[in-house]
Amino acid sequence: MSVPLNNVNNQLQQEAGRIGEMISAKLIATDPWNRLIKQDTFPAGMGETIQTLVQERSTVPDAGSTAWADVGTNTGTGNSCSPTPQVVDFARTLRSYNLQQAAIRSPGFCVNDLRTAWKAEEQLAGEVKVLKENSQWFWSNRYRDEFSRLSGNKVVLDVADSLAMSTSGTNQPFPSVAPLFALDQGILDQFYLDLSRDAAEGHYAMVDGEPQYALICSPETSNYLKKQNADIRQDLRFSSQVDELIKPFGAAFSYSGFVHLVDRQTPRYDFVGGAFVRVPFFITAPASTGVKSVVNPAYRSAPYEVSFIYNPNVYTSRVAQVITSPGSGLKFDPVNYRGEFTWINNKDNIDNILGINGYFFALFMQGSQVKRPEWGYAIMHQRCTPATIYSTCS
Repeated sequence: MSVPLNNVNNQLQQEAGRIGEMISAKLIATDPWNRLIKQDTFPAGMGETIQTLVQERSTVPDAGSTAWADVGTNTGTGNSCSPTPQVVDFARTLRSYNLQQAAIRSPGFCVNDLRTAWKAEEQLAGEVKVLKENSQWFWSNRYRDEFSRLSGNKVVLDVADSLAMSTSGTNQPFPSVAPLFALDQGILDQFYLDLSRDAAEGHYAMVDGEPQYALICSPETSNYLKKQNADIRQDLRFSSQVDELIKPFGAAFSYSGFVHLVDRQTPRYDFVGGAFVRVPFFITAPASTGVKSVVNPAYRSAPYEVSFIYNPNVYTSRVAQVITSPGSGLKFDPVNYRGEFTWINNKDNIDNILGINGYFFALFMQGSQVKRPEWGYAIMHQRCTPATIYSTCS
């Protein structure tokens, strides 16, 4: 990859007409995804694609009354001390995963632009902070998208009966049908029972002896669920045993089987021509220099959104290992594959002879090891606006 440095734009604001004292950066709101996803390294030396072996549940073929027989005295026609045993067969599932990569860089910098820049050190600190936040935001989008992709239960609330709703599974898109209902507690109660009956692990709190799973949703959906009616509002349960992972997000309570985690950038969609079209959270607008990212007005009014019943066992994020000395005298520079920005000013014989031009560069390399997709839910539903939150939202 070649980064052109022969035409470099000044990335720092010059002092012209005097600038006020404050230099500030407009930052990206945080969300739960970076903290929640399990992390590990991608195994080296095992090929491009790795398979995960999952030991599935196996049961006795007959657990009913017909499996039992009376114990009697032997009469020469058999042996009551040797009942015929049932065989519990084992079941295993193999699931494959592989590495993917992405890269981000800053524009080029020239050392001469620092000579006349106003408070260059502070400006550079602000720009580095923007890069760091973009790295975190890039990861959170990856984790959210991967959880949606790998969830074994992609549900569209298109009918009133939760057992008849349109569904799809891992590595499949949402069914091509528009939702007709908002997410309500009755639907969540059914999904909670499904998880409980499947003995799903991965809860984040215990209240009255019952596991509490994580629901990642928008602020509007969380408020709507809590304020559907007066009886439900009395069902808030507070717990001092909420998992340390989710305490920073204000999740000190569970609500009818679920701990609410607010994601202010939860995916929202339009439904156009029989297909879901993602509405971007940010759009760009002109700034005094360059373009800035602003919250998309269409995101605020989008009619559909996705809420997640999150389970940490759905997948593990595995980042590529650093390889520096593989043997036979080979040497490589250590590389961070987690999106940490590194300053690059490699000398060359054309554009950077003395090493006075450079840029920031970050490399991402990660694979998602799917484990228990059947415990993950991505629920496409109508979005309740604040105007309808207490009344007629379906």
